[in-house]
Parts: sequence; C-alpha cells; structure tokens
Amino acid sequence: MLTIAIEYLTGYAVATDAANRDKPEWPPHPARVFMAMAAAYFQTGEDQAQREALLWLEKLPEPPTIFASDADTRAAVTHYVPVNDELDGAYSVSMFHKRVARAFPRVRPHNPCVYLHWPTETPAPAALQAIGGLCETVTRIGHSSSLVRMWAGDFAPPIVAADDAQAAPLQAWTPDSNADDQRLRTVSDGALNDLQRRFRAQERAEYDEIAALQKTGTPKQKKQAKADLAQRFENVYPQPVRPEFNITTGYQVAVASAETAQSIWSERLL
Repeated sequence: MLTIAIEYLTGYAVATDAANRDKPEWPPHPARVFMAMAAAYFQTGEDQAQREALLWLEKLPEPPTIFASDADTRAAVTHYVPVNDELDGAYSVSMFHKRVARAFPRVRPHNPCVYLHWPTETPAPAALQAIGGLCETVTRIGHSSSLVRMWAGDFAPPIVAADDAQAAPLQAWTPDSNADDQRLRTVSDGALNDLQRRFRAQERAEYDEIAALQKTGTPKQKKQAKADLAQRFENVYPQPVRPEFNITTGYQVAVASAETAQSIWSERLL
C-alpha cells in the first residue's frame, strides 16, 4: 500500500475550487497534490528518480481514497493584487501597476492531517524513497499561505475514532464512478509532461541567461542580447502557464450513521 500524508501547519487550507472561484476546495483534490509535488520536483533540480516516481503515480489505474475531516469555511476577503502575467523581465511592480480583485477562499479543517491512500498499490523501494524525499520538499498546497508538511510511506492512515474526544474523526472519500457527492480532479498518463511544458523552466532559464549577458557582456554581446530578447521573447519574461486538469472522478463520502434495517439493494440504486 501507499499513503501520502499532509499536515496543514497553519490550521488552514487555502485553495480555490476550480469550478467556482468564490468557494474553497476541500478536501484537496488528488490533482492539486500531484501539482504541488511536481512543482517541488521542478524547483529542486528535477531528480531523475523523483521523475520516475511521479510518472508511476500518474499511471496508477485508480485514484486514491482520501481521509479528511470536516472543515469550516471562512469568510472570503477580497484583495487587490498585481497581475503576474503583466510583469516585465525585471519583475518590477510600480505603485500604479494594474491590480485586480482576488479572493482567497479558505477552510479550517477540524483535523489538520489529510491522507491520500492507495490500498492495493505499493511502489518499489527506490520509488517509495523518491516519493518520500519529494514530499519532504513540498512546502505548500494551493496558495502560498497554505503551508504544509508532507511525508509518504507503506502504512495505513491512522483513522481517528468518532468517539475520540481528543481528535476530530476522519471521513473516507472513496472513488466511485456512480457517485456524485463531489467530483475531484485527478491525474492521468501525461500529466507531468504537460506540467513541464506549462512550467516553462527552459524558456525562463534562457531568458535569464540572455538578460544577464545584456548587462555584463561586451558591447557587441549586449547588442545581440537586446535583439534576442526582443525577437524571441518580445521583451516579456516567460511566466508559467496556469495548469488545467479537466479529468474528474466521482467520490462518495462515508458518513457514520445509526444502525438501521439493511437491504441487498444499494442506497444509490437510482
């Protein structure tokens, strides 16, 4: 088995629902967790073992079961922030730079820990080590204020009993193609390569190299660098492109209820 664990260090999860920008996302979608791990991979040197581990994760035939507690939605506050896509190569933000309204929906989970669990999938020892090492480099899931600690291993999530007064119980969100309690974004084969194209790491490295040459090179090199920046980049720093995951999976929430007479028919027959 494989479990990826997440602890929200501030007690809040700050992430926007992809279908409704005014609503928070809870529990965290598997695709969002994968994106956070991919971002850490890109920003820490693109270790080959970690790449192979991410490719293994994206090819798993079934999405994970998610163990998460209930959460309280906090009132959203509107902020006015600069538009990142309009920043120039020097990353300058003037006092009069265009700002747009943004809200950062958040929730306060009753239990700060969330677990993504694959009960029938166990990676090879090297892959498990790579996944664990990658998780240790993830600092946030969602907004930059949504700080987390992550770890992974071959263990079952520590389910908290509902009658435990010291900790909030965790609910099991199980993937079910017939369930529509909530649809969560999941990943599929090719997700990492798509994120790599959108991250535009190579283009940004090339821009930085040319921009540095424009400042420190010979007069001839500076002239050529200026022309290259105008021709290849139109003097605009290549910003990462917002990722889009359109594949969703229905999830059913297992909620404890009083014992009642049972039937062989599913409660979701219709």
